[in-house]
Amino acid sequence: MTTATRTARNAATKAARSDTVQRLARLGLAGRGLLYLVVGGLAANVARGSHAEADRQGALRAIGATLPGRVALLVVAAGFAGYAAWRFAEATVRPGEKGVGGRVASFAKGCLYTAFVVTTASFAVTRQGSGGDAKGRDWTARVLGWPAGRVLVAAAGLALLAAGAFNAYRACSGRYRKHLKDEELAPGAQPWVTAIAVTGLVARGVAFALVGVFVLQAALRYDAGEARGLDGALRALVGAPFGRWLLLLVAIGLGAFGLWSFVEARYRRVLHS
Repeated sequence: MTTATRTARNAATKAARSDTVQRLARLGLAGRGLLYLVVGGLAANVARGSHAEADRQGALRAIGATLPGRVALLVVAAGFAGYAAWRFAEATVRPGEKGVGGRVASFAKGCLYTAFVVTTASFAVTRQGSGGDAKGRDWTARVLGWPAGRVLVAAAGLALLAAGAFNAYRACSGRYRKHLKDEELAPGAQPWVTAIAVTGLVARGVAFALVGVFVLQAALRYDAGEARGLDGALRALVGAPFGRWLLLLVAIGLGAFGLWSFVEARYRRVLHS
């Protein structure tokens, strides 16, 4: 490693571990929590017959309906930028606490939240954005037209199913506590934190899996119209036996994941904290 490379790496490590990045990462976790709380409320309304979108775009519309809400979205976007910086730091400059798989996952999360920065800030400024279902079908149709596009769409569906299963695994195994500052939690808070985390992670896993099923179905039938975003996947539950009750349970779980995100914003270990 050359001196210039070593100097650049040390500077990047110092920047990534700064208090500012830590605070922004925690703000990003809180922003994620806010969006999930709103999505949970919207999903509960869908169970009661509402036509409002129960996904991230619907949450942005609900929050950004007023000027203070749009200002809040800009703050959330700044938090997402900090979250992305934290994940990129884990993937690149943080000392080797993660294997290759963990670093790839952190890099993917960094890319995802970089996209969230753009869409959240853009919506706060323009109040415009396409619905999750329409965007999902557009992207699915585009990818299906590529060479091996059907395989890529199927892989995306399987990845979403895997993400759903991993969230359920984290809930059932207690892995969600791995980076939590348990020693700072009040003794009486432990049962509540466990209930919120398990309920939220299972519901998030169900949401990922539902979307994954529809994406996989689009690949198998070679029909982009089969693909659905979170809103469409949740609405599909309504037609199932006891569907409205199932959707209400998922809505409560998504709200619980929002609360869990706030717990993480306060008690998760971020970089050297």
